Amino acid sequence: MRFLRGAVRAAARLDAATPSASLPDALPPSSQNSTAFSAAVAELAESLDFVFDRLDSDDEPGDLLHLHLQRLGQEASKYTNSRVTARVGHEWSCSDNDLQLFLAACQCSSLAYKPDAEPDASLEHIMHSAPSVAGTKKAASLWKLDSQNTLIIAVRGTKGAADHMVNLNSELRDASSLLKFSGYRDPILAHSGFLACAKSIRASLIREIIRQMNRDPGLSQVIFTGHSAGGAVSSLVFLSLLCDLPTELSAIRLSLVTFGSAPVISTDVTDLVRRSSNVDHFTAFINEYDMVTRADKPYLRSIIDLYRSKYGLPPLNQPHGQSQVQKDGHWLLPSPNLQPVGDIVITQMVLNLSPATEEELPATPKSPWVLKATKIPHAEFGSLLFCDVAVHQRRVYLQRMEILAGKTTVDMTPPRFLDTAGTWNTIIDNQL
Repeated sequence: MRFLRGAVRAAARLDAATPSASLPDALPPSSQNSTAFSAAVAELAESLDFVFDRLDSDDEPGDLLHLHLQRLGQEASKYTNSRVTARVGHEWSCSDNDLQLFLAACQCSSLAYKPDAEPDASLEHIMHSAPSVAGTKKAASLWKLDSQNTLIIAVRGTKGAADHMVNLNSELRDASSLLKFSGYRDPILAHSGFLACAKSIRASLIREIIRQMNRDPGLSQVIFTGHSAGGAVSSLVFLSLLCDLPTELSAIRLSLVTFGSAPVISTDVTDLVRRSSNVDHFTAFINEYDMVTRADKPYLRSIIDLYRSKYGLPPLNQPHGQSQVQKDGHWLLPSPNLQPVGDIVITQMVLNLSPATEEELPATPKSPWVLKATKIPHAEFGSLLFCDVAVHQRRVYLQRMEILAGKTTVDMTPPRFLDTAGTWNTIIDNQL
């Protein structure tokens, strides 16, 4: 452990000496990803250097991440904006037919990681394109849902080291070459790594869509989907297609349905997207407490300050002190420079504490847990303090979509993937 402390500190000093300002456009995407990755690791290691001073020499490395995430979740739970309340949104619902469609999209977003896995009987696997070694080209899979005359395009999220480099290449880039909304003149910026990935797969995906439409004229809808980074890249491809729709696809309905998408663009384009008559569904499903969905650079820096506050340390990113980041029980967050794309729907596992009458008591006990779905505005989402990664797993998203679609029920026991922050917030809520 002492070796680990020294190695990280040395890496931080070495990498910090490398300029980490805006990366030159002349660099190829793979080089930009590598440089940005080194700079991000250096900044993180330097910011969390105090953590290593608080580790016992007999700590097991495998326990450290869980330990610190648990502590972070406990600290976050002290603040009222660490959970979604009725104040920030309203209950979301849709038709049973749409729920089945969303479930199919979620299944495809998961299958994109393992395209050889056996799919649901309702899904037909059309094709799979492999990723590039450098990670600048994302893997993508195409599926057909015959029951709804729908083609589903799923972009794979993070799977290897190259993908992590793409994720951390979060410099803001002008996306005007890809996103040109009619009548909109303000610049739209995007996550540099995800933007490069979208550009690399856009043309081939559009060609395949047109080919499939020619083979099956009955297809009436194309859904873009993905989990995590896959959701971010698929969002950009969807938007680019909407901005420059080929004549062959002028009559097609286009949808975007993502799950735990990483933040990807600087502007809420919901109103711009809704102007198009081609758009059907436009939804970003996010599990409550999922930190990945909030993880742009200003947010992560604020989270580091939050963790430092647990140990009585001053913030690194608030020069005027702690009073600048705490107000009325809220942890004040900086304005996001990136956000997910689509109408934001938050899924929440909550305790149903309403007492049942004797007539309502079921023959077999029901789970006290219920799944809620809440639609919230982008502005409200930008103020939420989400600090857990357990609920980001794609199997958690799939499990919750199955519950919403009526394919399964909530277990009697507390949800298997209930996160640390969620556990503490449940305890707090029931004590108030």
